[in-house]
Amino acid sequence: MIPLGLRRGYHPDAPVHPARPTRLRLVDDVPGTRAWPVRLCSVRILRDSDARWHHEPGLLVHAKAADRIPGVAKLAADLGLERFVVTGNDMTAACQVRAPAGTAA
Repeated sequence: MIPLGLRRGYHPDAPVHPARPTRLRLVDDVPGTRAWPVRLCSVRILRDSDARWHHEPGLLVHAKAADRIPGVAKLAADLGLERFVVTGNDMTAACQVRAPAGTAA
């Protein structure tokens, strides 16, 4: 499972990609994936023990096999996303996304 945020970056006013066309693009471009619109929430505990909350619309992506992850990463880079997390099969991995050469992230 891959919770994939749709906001470009973390600023609350940053552009948000629409869920439906992004979902359709994902399942067309990366065969073997399915996705559902969701509301994502994460929390980061800061050094002073305060919590920083982050909310955004997203897609919950299910990939049939790990070899689909590079296709999801390419879509994430095309959307200007910075990172995503893959969970499943008793593992969790954070994936840093790199924008394609010649583009601004």
